[in-house]
This record gives sequence, structure tokens and C-alpha cells, in this order.
Amino acid sequence: MRILIIGVDEPGHVARFLYEGGKRSGHDVAIINTTRANNGNFLARKMLWKFTHRPISIKSFSSEVASEAESFNPDLIVTTGQAPILDRDLRLLRDMSLVLINYSTDDPWNPAHRADWFLKGISTYHVIFTTRKANISEFKNAGCSHVRWLPFGYDPSSHYYENNSSEEWESDLAFVGGADHDRVPVIAELIKDGLGMSLWGGYWGRYKETRSVSRGFADTATLRKVISNTRCALTLVRRANRDGHAMRTYEVAAIGAPMLVEDTAEHREIFCTDQNLVRYFSTEREMLEGARWFIENTNLGNEMSVAVRNHILTGGNTYADRLQTMIDAVKVLHEN
Repeated sequence: MRILIIGVDEPGHVARFLYEGGKRSGHDVAIINTTRANNGNFLARKMLWKFTHRPISIKSFSSEVASEAESFNPDLIVTTGQAPILDRDLRLLRDMSLVLINYSTDDPWNPAHRADWFLKGISTYHVIFTTRKANISEFKNAGCSHVRWLPFGYDPSSHYYENNSSEEWESDLAFVGGADHDRVPVIAELIKDGLGMSLWGGYWGRYKETRSVSRGFADTATLRKVISNTRCALTLVRRANRDGHAMRTYEVAAIGAPMLVEDTAEHREIFCTDQNLVRYFSTEREMLEGARWFIENTNLGNEMSVAVRNHILTGGNTYADRLQTMIDAVKVLHEN
């Protein structure tokens, strides 16, 4: 199948994972990098996004997408996140009899990045797959009749256990993710308790409560080393995004680590409540107790790590699998 993917074509991003998964599955895949929509004057770009959440070069990029799609003539177009394509060009693509799918990886109704130009084009997509169940009814109310939940996944060439023990990467508790305002006091409590914590992600160094354990950003190679060498991997969701799980949910499990997981309905569905694969927490006290338990019960934690890894690796959770789910949806559309 000829598939055109439109998203951030950089390591660690969903669009790149789908692209690589498609190639490994034998499809003819092309990708258009949405960062091109941000080409322009730095200050003007920042100001426009701040006040309108509109990429500075969205008009030219959107037109180029239509032109490149016509040239490539794909069977399927998959856009990821809030792909910067205007509704007029989405309609043009649909008029070419191209099947349009959006893989919604962020909450489009989150005020932090809500964009009217994206919401206006929702009804043009044939199918929208969303990583959060909280958005399903909203997408339907916005005019898309075919909306399905499709969680994140993992990439086998990126997310695997790395047996490379080193004091540089070892920790009692590791977290990889951004310093959201609601996360800072939670992480601060763990630090106060004296846990040997490894903290990776943007902006942790800005806060005096977390600065001492902030290690900077983690690319995919660093993520593997950090998760492979921790006694406990903390998995949080973004509450402002109304997340039920996160990219790290699958990535950490696929790499293999004892997992301390925020208790959500989606996490319980993914990890099967009746199986002893992860430890859940709902309160700060439960989180602290869970972290201590993993540190004091290393052998049991390692057994859980192996079990959760096998569960994810044998469950059809690669991004190639996610892409196949989209392809199957296209086949159903054609049959109907």
C-alpha cells in the first residue's frame, strides 16, 4: 500500500515511528515533515503561535502538501497530531478520492494548544484515531462520524532493554517527561524522601525543588539506558491533556522496568487489572509507598519488569501494528 504520513519527521516522534513501521511492513511509505510549516522569522513565529496557535507558514505548507500528495498518489494519508493542513486543502485531498486519517496524539481542546484552523477541518477526515478516550465524543460532535481509540505504541528498533549497567544511569526511581506545573510538587515530595532519583525532561532545572536531580533532555538512546537501569520507572499522564496513558506507557514497558503507574482506566485496560504487571497509585502517599516497595523488593520488581515487557511485546503494540489498524479501517471503508 502507498501511504503518505504527515507529521514531525524527527527521532522519537510518532510520525517517524509510523513511517519506519510502514517500511518494515513492506509498504511504499513517504513522509512530509510538518516542521516546515514553522519556517519563518523567529520572533514573528513565536508571536503568531502565542496568540493564535497558528504556524507562520501554514498556508504555503498546506498547499505544498496537496501538491505532493497529488504527485505521490497514496492509497492512504495519515496525519499526526494537529497537522498544519487547512480545511480547504483537506477537502481538495478528499476530492482526489484519497483516504484521510488523523492520529490525534494530543488533546485538541486543551487550551494550551487549541487551534481553530485544526478543529475546522475535523469533519473532512474519513477516520480519526485518538489516543485518549476523553476526546471520542468531542470528535464526533465536531463532525467526524468514524472515531476510534488507538493507544500509543512502541518502536522495536528504539525501545528495547539495554544491558549496559553503569553508575551514570542507575537510579532508585526514574522519570522521563516534562516539568508540568502539577508535576513539580509531586516530584518534589519524592526528592524530599531521599530517593535516588533520575529526572529527565524539559524545564526541571527551572525549579529549586527539582533542580538537584534534573539531568536534562533524554533522546531515545538515553531513555533506553535510564529505564534499563532503574529500580522503578514512574509513569505519569498529562492531566491538562486529559490523558489516560502516555507515550512512555508503552515505551517504558517495552524497554523493561518495574513500573509505578498512575491509576487510570486506560492504564488498567492496557496492563490488565487482574495481572500483577505494574503497581498503580492514585495519591502522593501511594506513589511514595510504591516507590519504596520497588526499592525494597528488587527481585519481585524485576519479575514484574519481565512480565510487563512480555505482555507488551506479545500484544501487537508496535507502531507497525498501529498503522495496520489504520489500513484495516481503510479496507472497511472501501467495502462499505
